[in-house]
Amino acid sequence: MNIESVVTGRFSSSEYNHSVDPGTKEITKKEAFKMLRELTSKMKVPSHNFEKAQWLSKNLATRNSDHPNFEKAMNLVNLILEKGWN
Repeated sequence: MNIESVVTGRFSSSEYNHSVDPGTKEITKKEAFKMLRELTSKMKVPSHNFEKAQWLSKNLATRNSDHPNFEKAMNLVNLILEKGWN
């Protein structure tokens, strides 16, 4: 899956100040987790769970469903789980 399919209609990589190789535009595991950490850092998530996709998939909505980044974070969590990166 490339970065375009991740961000289309959901979020733009430029919003999160991370770099994606413009030649390949493939999102890497490192980039995905960096974006996830940035998205969840201002949510009501215990700091030790910022990057735990399994935990986030089950618990993020509990106190964050109205957060502006909730949908973006969940889309990224789902991508991480689909790729088996957790």
